[in-house]
This record gives sequence, C-alpha cells and structure tokens, in this order.
Amino acid sequence: MTKFKKIVSGTLAGCLMASALMMSAGAANVQTTVISKAGVQAAAQTYSNTVAFNSGMASQIVALPVYSGFSVCDLKVNNKAQGHVTVSIHEGSPTGALACSAFRVEAGESKSFAGVALTEGANYVDIHTDGTCNLSGSLTYAFATAPAAQQTRTAVKINPQSADIYAEGIPAAFPSEDGKTVYTALSYNGSTYMPLRTVGRWMGKNISWDSASRTVFLSGTTEKSYPCADDDAYHQEGVKYVGATGTATLDKGVKVLVDGKQQTFKNQKGVTIYPLFYQNSIYLPLRNIGELTGMDVTWYSAKAENDVNAIFLRMPLSDSKRAEMETYATNLMKQLLDMRTDTQKFENCESAVKNGSYTDYVITDKAAAMAALDSIKRKAQTIRSGMTEQANPIRYYNSSLMNELDFLINNADTVMDRVKNGRVVVGSSNPDTSVVDQTAVMFGADDTMLDCERMVRMLRQNMDRLF
Repeated sequence: MTKFKKIVSGTLAGCLMASALMMSAGAANVQTTVISKAGVQAAAQTYSNTVAFNSGMASQIVALPVYSGFSVCDLKVNNKAQGHVTVSIHEGSPTGALACSAFRVEAGESKSFAGVALTEGANYVDIHTDGTCNLSGSLTYAFATAPAAQQTRTAVKINPQSADIYAEGIPAAFPSEDGKTVYTALSYNGSTYMPLRTVGRWMGKNISWDSASRTVFLSGTTEKSYPCADDDAYHQEGVKYVGATGTATLDKGVKVLVDGKQQTFKNQKGVTIYPLFYQNSIYLPLRNIGELTGMDVTWYSAKAENDVNAIFLRMPLSDSKRAEMETYATNLMKQLLDMRTDTQKFENCESAVKNGSYTDYVITDKAAAMAALDSIKRKAQTIRSGMTEQANPIRYYNSSLMNELDFLINNADTVMDRVKNGRVVVGSSNPDTSVVDQTAVMFGADDTMLDCERMVRMLRQNMDRLF
C-alpha cells in the first residue's frame, strides 16, 4: 500500500493544497488535506473546504490531520450517487478507532454531521457506497480555528447517567429520528443531559438544525410522544445502542430557539450551562428540559444496595387528581395481592422431576392447580371489570395491567385443560426453553403486581418497594 504523504505549508493559503493518492487495486481513493500549525495560528476565521467525490470509485478516504487549535469539525455529505453511502470518521488510521458513530446518507440526500470532536494528529473520513454504484457528490468539512475553538468549543469528559428516567410515567428511550439508533442520557459536571431530538417529541415541536449559524430550532406543533424503553422496536436486531463514555463537545456557540425565542440554560446555582455534542446528537441539560416542556423534575436517590436512582418528569398534577389516582392504584394493589395468593397456590402444585440430566418443575397436584386457576380467572375478571382508562402519569402501566389481566382471563381455560389432560412444565434446568409451558408460567408470574407497584411509584415519584 502506498504510504500517505503530508503536504505542510507555513501559510493558510498553502495549507489548502491537496493531493489525491491511489492505493492498490480495489482500494479506496485517498484525498489528503494537511493544515499546518502555523496556518492555524495565522487564521482569523473558520476554515472550511469541499472535496468532490471520485466518481470512478465505490469508496474514498479523506484524510484530515488536526493540529493544535483545531478540535471540532462539522461535516456535510451531499450524496448524488444512485445508492446510499456510509460515512465513518476514524482516528490514527483509516481503520482506526471511530471518533463517533458512523452515519448513513441516502441516495439524493444531503446530511450534516455537526460537532465532531477530533484528536490532534491523523483523522480520516471514510465514505463508501452500498456496493451497487460509484460515488457521486461531495464532502464539505469545516474546522473552528484556534481562537473560536478556545472560546466556544471544549472537549469534556462524560459519564453514563446512573438513573432510570420516566417521562409522564413512561420509561424513557432516546431514539434517533429513524429509530435505528438508541442513545442514553449522560452526566457531565453534576448535570444530567439527554438528546434534544427526544425533547422535541416531548414538547410536540419540529426540530431543525442550521450548521452555518449553529442554531437549533424547535418550532410549530406536532403530536406529543414519549418514546418508551420497553418498545419492541428498540430491541430488534440491527438497532444500535450508544452509551455515554469518553468525551463530548461542550459548545458555547450553539443557540437554541423555541418558536423564535432564544433559550438560556442555568444550573441550580444560576451558572449558565451549554449544550453538548456527542455521537451525532445534541444534548441538553435535563433540568432545563423540564423548563422547556413544562414538566416538573424530581430526583430519587437509591436508599439501599438493590435500589435504583430515578428521575421523574411529569406535567403538574393537582393534589386532588393525584389522590384520586393513588386511591385507584392502591385499591387495585389490594385486589391483586388477593389474586396473588392463588398464583402462589398454583406454583405450590409443582414438583421437581428428573428428566435425564435436567430437572423439570411439573404440575403434579392437578386438582389443587385446577382450583387455583379457576379462582385466578374469576378474580381477574372482577378486577378487570372495575378498571378504567387512566391519564398520565399512570396511563402506561394501567394499560399494561389491563392487557395482562385480559391474557389471564382468555387463557385460563386452555391452561386448565392442559393441567387436566397433560404434562405441564412451568420451569426447567434445561437451557432449551421450549420445554417450558410459557402460557402456564404467566399464571405464576408477578407481572400484574409489578405494574401496579410501578403505577404507585409514578404517583409518589419514588422507587419504594410495596410487595
């Protein structure tokens, strides 16, 4: 493979020279752009450049060495190819560590990627098509020069946020626009941050980003939505999960406008705090998100080793409405506790039975199991008939509980027939889970109790255990 050559100039004008080097047959075209330290120090404005894609190649690497003073880069890919392109940024070598998540640009799409924190030294942008066509289009990149970088953009150390987050009673998820990437909240300097895109969905606002003015716009009116961490769409093969480790970019130059009004964010001490860029997403501090959305924010600190931290965001709830909902939830709890005595009776009807090298847990006291199942069905019917649709913040778990009771009622007769006429396995040491009667297991589960407990937690805004 031909070694990369660096072109170094003592002036900014000289820095803008580029050389295209061809690698061995079948390899990518490499465009190498070198910016000298002297050129950076002499510059008084942002440096940007546009590289046209090599239309005869299916892939291309643009090398962007970073010298002292440059730390953050904005990219824009204009894809005119017949198929999509994938763009990744690597540190050290074309196959080195990723500086951020790779992103995809569809055919005919122009996509911006703002606030990429790069290390000093070699960095490479790798662009390749889906293999059905050659490249067509261009890559535009812009660096903040030393004065601007020092004033507005700083690489900062971040950590994962160690709290469960609930928005309007729903376990919060932070998906990308297409749902193929799921982010997590992060912690920086004592504040919790979460992705801006989710904030827009909570607010019922459209979101747009102008890279030239470095401005986020939240405007208009759309239906509010609260992405749920339990949604099957975020637990499918191919979905990428982005943690919160390493560094993010603190950007004092970013403006956030809500319906045309610029927002200023302050922490509890009244000190101004700023958005972060991390893994192709803009993050805002959670406390200020509460201010934007109109939701109250409550923190709960774990009290025991097996407890968890939690953050609750919800629209203001009157004392009378909260008391009404809590009465509803606690009454359900009492009825479910009574039904749970029958699920425990059902569980007590099983015995350990050797099955080769494994142990199965089989219903052996069939008469007692039948009686317990019949009682579960009748109590579930009574509880379900008294339930009504509820508003946030207990809507989500109330709906889950309704579905679980419907499942018990609709499957009780089937399970009773299996118990009466066959061999029902409710557990096994066999790793092949197909040997277990999953329908029967539901009758010995505590799912209904857990969801009712969560309803009460959403109202009391704590994680205290109730059963």
